[in-house]
Amino acid sequence: MTWGRRLYKGGEYGNTLQAASAEGHLEITEMLIQKGTDVNVQGEYYRNAPLQAASARGHLEIAEMLIQKGADINTQGGDYGNAVIVLSLGER
Repeated sequence: MTWGRRLYKGGEYGNTLQAASAEGHLEITEMLIQKGTDVNVQGEYYRNAPLQAASARGHLEIAEMLIQKGADINTQGGDYGNAVIVLSLGER
């Protein structure tokens, strides 16, 4: 597995930041961001970004951290359109 800008790709989520965000792994998410991972990286299941993945699974602390680190709340894609819509729907 590689860290930072050369993010591991593959699996159900498409990349490590997406997986860590969706599964609620705060420390891993934070480490990946500190190593330089793009907080708006595209994935597979949640196609438009880790923010939508965290939001859809109710991981609000991770969602807040991603926003503070520059995640685009208006990025479009996935089943819900964007993270704002997901957050308005509540925990999934």
